[in-house]
Order: sequence, then C-alpha cells, then structure tokens
Amino acid sequence: MADKPSAMQLQYEKKIQCLCQQMQEYSKQMDMIQCELDRTRNQLVTANRELDDLKRLLGQREDALSCYESKLEDIRYELREREKNSQRLVENLQEKACKLHEQLQQRESALILCRNEVKSHLAAMDEVKASFQCELQQREMVIKQMKDDLQRIYDDLRQKSEENSQLERAVMDYKSRVHQYSCQVKEAESRIACMADKMQQMECQHSKEKQQCMHDMEEFEKKLNACCNDLCNSQNDLRRMNRCLA
Repeated sequence: MADKPSAMQLQYEKKIQCLCQQMQEYSKQMDMIQCELDRTRNQLVTANRELDDLKRLLGQREDALSCYESKLEDIRYELREREKNSQRLVENLQEKACKLHEQLQQRESALILCRNEVKSHLAAMDEVKASFQCELQQREMVIKQMKDDLQRIYDDLRQKSEENSQLERAVMDYKSRVHQYSCQVKEAESRIACMADKMQQMECQHSKEKQQCMHDMEEFEKKLNACCNDLCNSQNDLRRMNRCLA
C-alpha cells in the first residue's frame, strides 16, 4: 500500500513535467511570433521612409513644374510684347512709306531704303517668332513629361499607402495572437499550480479519499486532454499565420 502513493506521485510529477515542457514550447512560439512582429515593424518603418521620400520628390517636381510654368508665361509675355513692337514698327514704316510715296520723285532713294528696312525687320521678326515658337513647343513637351511623372508618383504614393495599411493590419493581428498565447500560458500555469495543490492534498488524505482521488485523476486527464487540444489548435493557427506571411 505504501508503494501506491509513491507511484501516483511519480505519475503526477511526470504530468507536471509534461505541462512544463508544453509551457516551454509556448514560450518558444511566443519568441518566434515576437521576432515576426519586430520584422513586420521594421518593414513598416522602411515603407514609411520610402513614402516620405516619394512625398519629398513630389514636392520637388511640383516646384520645378511651377518654375517652368512661370518661365513659359514670361516667354509668352515677351513674345506678345515683341509682336506689338513689331506691329507698331510696321505701322510706322507703312506710314512713312505713304508719305514717301507722295514725294516719290523727290525722295525715291529714301523710299527704297525704307522698304528694305521694313523687309529686314519683318524677316528678323519672323526668325525671332519661329525661334520662340520652337522653344515654346519644347517647354510644353517638358511640362507634359513632368505632369506624367507627377501622375506616376501619385500612383506610387497610393500603392505605398495601401501597403502600409496592410502592414498595420498585420501588426495588429500579431499583437492579438501574442495576447492570446499569453492568456493560454497563464491558464496553463494556473492549472499546474492547481494540480500541485491537489497532489499535496491527495498525499495527506490518500487513505481516506481513494475514490475522490480517482475522480480527481479522471478530471485531471480531461483537463490535460483539453490543454493538448488547445496546444494543437494554437500550433495550427501559428502554421496558418506563417503560410499567410510567406
């Protein structure tokens, strides 16, 4: 009869050791999840840094676009002023030509000189106008290219924002999993403490409460099976999480 309590005590000690091993497995799993959480946080920091770089590049492109638009407006204004001056010059020369026409016989040589001057100014203005139109077209092409670049940057910003949202949701999910595993570890510790108390009570009252001891053993086995089932479910959840992150 003295060997039976000792055998039962050894059996309980083995079960407690098994629970301690399970707790160590829980701790390892929590460490793995914490590493994954840190890696995800680093990815979030990197994504935020890239997002800031894109915003800064966008600001630079917008400043450059504003500068080009201002220069383009200056060129257009200068072209209009030159056209006005040329028009006034042509009108003045035409007026002079009319006056010289009335005095054709006396000032024929002067009239020819004025006509040549008008032709020279008109040719010069045509060259200037063609040059400005060519430059204007080039500036408009540059502005169009910059607008296309800005649109691509806006698209990249939207994509980065969506990636950041996904990373934030993953971090929240990891936190929830860590909290769940912490609760399971605390529950296992509570079960171990409860079983240790029951073992001490059964050692003191074994001769009087043998049937109650057998009943407690059955309850303990049920709880142990439930704990094993919880561990299997937790491991399955961890594998699913790893597959989602792969």
